[in-house]
Amino acid sequence: MNVWLVIYVGTSIGGTIGPLPVTMKECQFNATLYNIEMITAAERGKFRTGEAVMPMHRIMTFDCVEGDRPEITFGGEDVT
Repeated sequence: MNVWLVIYVGTSIGGTIGPLPVTMKECQFNATLYNIEMITAAERGKFRTGEAVMPMHRIMTFDCVEGDRPEITFGGEDVT
């Protein structure tokens, strides 16, 4: 089964990465780390690299799904 990292912008899917060569459990672990990094960056106003946090970054979250590639829904149209 294919595993995909899904990038949400609010409730819309803004992007996908995959299929990944990892298990669902590994993907979920990484997604948790990315979510923590985004929350920390939002609190500080910048990323570890010094890049400024933009408004869209504050509503970005990461999750994983198994199966077919999820449809991109951010922006109201499929941009795949």
